[in-house]
Amino acid sequence: GVDDFVEYWAAGRLNLTGGNPYDPTHLLPLQRSVGWDDPVPVMMWNPPWTLALVMPFGALPYITGRALWMLAGFAIIIVCADLCWRLYGGPERRCWVGWLCGIFFAPSLLALNMGQIGPLILLGVTGFVYAAEQKRWGPAGAFAALIAVKPHLLYLFWVAWALWALHERRWRGVIALASTLLVATAIPMLWNPVLLDQYIATSTSAPPLYWATPTLGATLRMLFGEERHWLQFTPSVAGLGWFALYWWRRRATWCWHTQMPLLLLASVVTASFGWTFDLVVLVPVIIQAAACAMLASSNALRRASIAAFMVINVLVVVLNQFRVSSFWFFWLAPMLLLLYLLLRRPDRAGSHQPAA
Repeated sequence: GVDDFVEYWAAGRLNLTGGNPYDPTHLLPLQRSVGWDDPVPVMMWNPPWTLALVMPFGALPYITGRALWMLAGFAIIIVCADLCWRLYGGPERRCWVGWLCGIFFAPSLLALNMGQIGPLILLGVTGFVYAAEQKRWGPAGAFAALIAVKPHLLYLFWVAWALWALHERRWRGVIALASTLLVATAIPMLWNPVLLDQYIATSTSAPPLYWATPTLGATLRMLFGEERHWLQFTPSVAGLGWFALYWWRRRATWCWHTQMPLLLLASVVTASFGWTFDLVVLVPVIIQAAACAMLASSNALRRASIAAFMVINVLVVVLNQFRVSSFWFFWLAPMLLLLYLLLRRPDRAGSHQPAA
């Protein structure tokens, strides 16, 4: 069938022909030509540099592009899960546990099934952490450009990186990020020179504030009035306040591979927009938690961790099969944050410490 991948395929194909990839009147006929039966087109709201990634798929027939998109997403999740398993000290002989945790994490399944772009953001997160651990700031900045596919989703990462770069006076990664984004924006503009104007016009004239996303901000709007759009952004303000204190206490000993999991969780819990499939970016969190469980001296902790992981994943998949509205998954990210904090408590007590 035709799923969310059609937004990337149609936008990439339109841009290749010089059309407006952000114009719903141009997108709808193209999407209907491959089987999209909704009267409203699905829009690609991602920034213009995303088109450099989706145009190659848009140049292919829809079925071929979708198959390659699925294979690429699957490969990315496996590779990222393997790298994170090694990074967070999981037993090497049991790396298959990391692969299974990465693929059978419910948001990973949803992202693959719906043809979403989240695995590319996951690749950006994993690549950044892996390169940062080796102090290769140029590649780290290039990988961070993938996180900018949805810059709002991991907004605390950008704040943390800016503060860290200022504190450590390391600019190579920032320069690499800017250079990568400039090149990625220039590529689609070769076919569509007015691309930036088209993106700005669509984003400012009809921003997607009508979505009932599974976020705390959308929940506040449901409780106190959907017309109060400013409530959508209040959790992000609270997240910035929390991070200010968190950064101040850890700025002198900041370590990216150690801090990134909690940074990811805090970002998605307080993000102004996000969907259940976007939580695929939390694969490093799941892998670190799994590595902690494998290294834990308590069998009860290991069993409880496995049980919680399975229950949450089965619940999300079953509810999704019953076509439950995405909004009702607003509890998922906060629940994962709570379980992560509970599982990490033995580390603070000194019972075990995952190694890099």
